[in-house]
Amino acid sequence: MIAFSVTHNGQRVCTASVGPVGVLTAGLVWVRRVGASLPPTGETEQVELELNVGALHSPTKEHLTWDTPQVCVGDKVEITVHEIENPEAPTDRYEADGPAVQEAQKRHVRRMAALWGWTITEPQARPNFMTHAKS
Repeated sequence: MIAFSVTHNGQRVCTASVGPVGVLTAGLVWVRRVGASLPPTGETEQVELELNVGALHSPTKEHLTWDTPQVCVGDKVEITVHEIENPEAPTDRYEADGPAVQEAQKRHVRRMAALWGWTITEPQARPNFMTHAKS
């Protein structure tokens, strides 16, 4: 199966594979944000530089991730594509529709609301009338 072997400054990071069916990614992301006050820190500028290695196992709709180190300007990141029989296990896995995804979606909505100065009102828990006995 196809695998990505990732190194950072000559040090092995991981060898990731998703199996015979799925999506495998490895790459760098750089983001610079500027604004009057950026959530959650209130800073006027945020810069991120990240190395990400992840996968989607299509048959189970499970997301897989591997731990990666902090990346800085001047670092060397190498990704080698090859065939392997026994990939290493991911550091984390979660379902595409599971609680981890729902919490990530909530964090995103809260961040966007804060960015726009909006207030979010969460609904009160409603009793489940289907579980009460009928009289």
